[in-house]
Amino acid sequence: RVPLQSLADGIVKRFVLGLLMIALLTLVIWLVIGHGVRDSYIEEAWKYTVSVLVVACPCALGLATPVALLVMSVRSVREGVLFGNPSVMEQFGKITTLILDKTGTITASEVSVKSFDTMNTGNLSSQREMLSQIVAVEKQCNHPLALAIVAYGITEGIKSQVATDVKHVIGSGVSGWVNGNRIAIGTKTFIEAQLDGPLELNGAEQKFTGSTYVSIGGGFVGVFDFDAKLLNGVQRDIAQVRRDTGSSLEVVLATGDSQRVADDVAMKVGIEHVHAELQPEDKLKLVRDQQLAGHVVAMVGDGVNDAIALVAADVGIAVARGADLATEVADVVLLKPGLNGISRAIRLSKR
Repeated sequence: RVPLQSLADGIVKRFVLGLLMIALLTLVIWLVIGHGVRDSYIEEAWKYTVSVLVVACPCALGLATPVALLVMSVRSVREGVLFGNPSVMEQFGKITTLILDKTGTITASEVSVKSFDTMNTGNLSSQREMLSQIVAVEKQCNHPLALAIVAYGITEGIKSQVATDVKHVIGSGVSGWVNGNRIAIGTKTFIEAQLDGPLELNGAEQKFTGSTYVSIGGGFVGVFDFDAKLLNGVQRDIAQVRRDTGSSLEVVLATGDSQRVADDVAMKVGIEHVHAELQPEDKLKLVRDQQLAGHVVAMVGDGVNDAIALVAADVGIAVARGADLATEVADVVLLKPGLNGISRAIRLSKR
C-alpha cells in the first residue's frame, strides 16, 4: 500500500462515519418536521436520508488511488518497468542518489576474455595445463566471468579436467581441487587469502591489468582481463535520469572489479563517484551511509552479490536478465536492457 492510499483510506473512514451521522440527523429532523403535517412524512424522511447518503458517498475518493495505481502499473509494464512493490512508486520521484553495479547494469552481462597474463610459477608445465585446471573449476559456476573463462578455454581448444570440492564465495570468487592442486579464481583479496604468503607481483604490476586473479597450488599464477562492452545508450540513459531528477542526482558506481577497470568504465559513462573492489557487505554499507547522510537511495544491480544492497535501498531496482534472487528481492524490475526504464519510472511517479 502506498502512503497516499493509506491517507485516502483514513480520510474515507472518518468521512463515512461523519456521513452516517449526518444522514441519521437528516432522518430525525424530517421525521420531526413532517410528523402530523403529511401522511407520507416517513417516506419523505427516508427519501432525503438516502439522498444524503448517495450524493455525499466518498466512493470516488476511495477508488481514485487504487484506480490510479492500476493504470500506472499497466502503463509501466508497457514501458518496460515492473513494480513489484507499489509503495516505492512515490519514492521514485524523490531519489537523490543512484548507485549502479557495473556488470549487467552498465556493461553487458556477456563478457569475453581479453587476455590471460601468467607468471612463470614452475608449478605447471604450461599455460594450457593451467587453463585446463581453471576451466574445470569454472565450469561449475554460472557467474558471467566464469562463463567467459570457460568459453575462452573452448576457443583455445582446452580439454577440461574434473574438479572436486568446488566452493563459491559470493562477491569474491570460486575454488576447487583438480589433480591434487587447489585452484582459486577471484578478486585480489580472495586470492591473497588462498596463498601461502602475500601476493607479490615482483614489479609486474603494469603487466597484470586484469581484475580476476588466479592461484594454483597455493601460488599466484596470473590474471584474467575481460572485454566488457557498454550497453547501448547507457551514457545517454544516465544523463536523462539526471535531467528527470533536476540534475541534483548523485550517481555512484559500485563494483567488485578492480579500481582500474571501474575508473575506466566510470570515465566512459560520465560517473564521478566510484567505489571498486567491493564485497556484498561493502555495497550494503555504502547504501546505508548514503541514507544516514539524508539521501533517498536507489540501487541498481543484477547479481546475487547485489541482493542485500537492493533490499536495504529505498528503491531496489533489478535487471530482468539478472540473477533470480536479485529480481525476487527488488522493488522494481527493468524488463528491457539499459537504464532508460528508470527515467520512465521517475516520470510516471511524478504524475
